[in-house]
Amino acid sequence: MISRMMISTAMTAIMMWLVGGIVPASGERTPQPEVAKRSQTGRIGSSSPNMKAGEGTGQHVHRAVEQTCKMSKPPRMPVYKPPLRGAPGHRVAGGTRGSQHELPMIAALAPDDHIGRTFHPTPMLYWYLSQLTDRPLILTINERDRYEPLIEVELPPPSREGIQRVDLNRFGIALEPGKAYQWLVSLVVDPQRPSSDVITGGWIELSELPQSLAGQLKAMDPADATRVFAEAGFWYDAVDAVSNGIEARRGSGELQSMRAALLNQIGLADIEPE
Repeated sequence: MISRMMISTAMTAIMMWLVGGIVPASGERTPQPEVAKRSQTGRIGSSSPNMKAGEGTGQHVHRAVEQTCKMSKPPRMPVYKPPLRGAPGHRVAGGTRGSQHELPMIAALAPDDHIGRTFHPTPMLYWYLSQLTDRPLILTINERDRYEPLIEVELPPPSREGIQRVDLNRFGIALEPGKAYQWLVSLVVDPQRPSSDVITGGWIELSELPQSLAGQLKAMDPADATRVFAEAGFWYDAVDAVSNGIEARRGSGELQSMRAALLNQIGLADIEPE
C-alpha cells in the first residue's frame, strides 16, 4: 500500500523542481533548463519539458505523483494453488549442510505433500545443489506401480552451484496422461554402498492445460506466466517460466523474488538465491 509519506515526498520534490529546481545539500539552487515564460494570454506558464500541452501545473503534479507511486508499487507475488484432487505424493529430502562427510545439500524443487502437475510431456525438472561436487549424480525416473525404472543415468557434472535444470527430452522420456512418475537425483557417496547415497526427488504427472489459459500464455511475459501457472496448479510449469525469465534477464530482482516466494510456499525457504 502506498503511504502518505511517499506521496508527500513525491509532491514536495516535484513542486521544488517546478518552481526553480531542487536545492542540493550545498544550498545552491539548480537552475531549470528553461526559464518561465509568458504565454500568449499574458499569464506565466511553466516551461517544464515533462508537462503535456494544455496541462496545468496541478494536473502535471497529479500525473507525476501517480507515476512515482506506480514505480514504488511492489510486484505481485505468485500464489501456488495445489490441485484439488489427485493422488498423494511427497518430496524426498536430500542431505544437509555440515554432515559427516561435508556433503553438499541437494533438494528437489517439487511439492512436498502432493503430485506436482505439468502440461508438457517432456518437462524441465529443477533441483538445488548447495556447492559444487565431483561425486557422481544419478537421475532416476520411476513410473508408479512399475518395478523397473524408466531411466537411470548419470547427469553431466554441474558447472556451478545453485538451481540445476534437467531436460527430460534429452533423455527421450515423455510423460503419459493418467500416470504418476517419481523422479530422483542421487549423490553417490560410496559406489559400493548404494544405501549411503544422498537422495532427493518428487512426483510429477501430465495434465491437460485449460484452453482458456493456452491462448493467454502466448502473449504473457515470464512474470505473468508464472502467476497464471501457479494459480492454475501447474507447479512445474510455473517454476520453469520464472527460471527461464531469470536466465534471460540476469539481475532481475522481481523474478528472483517470485521464485523465492514459490519455493517458500512448498517449504523450501532455505534455498539460497543465485
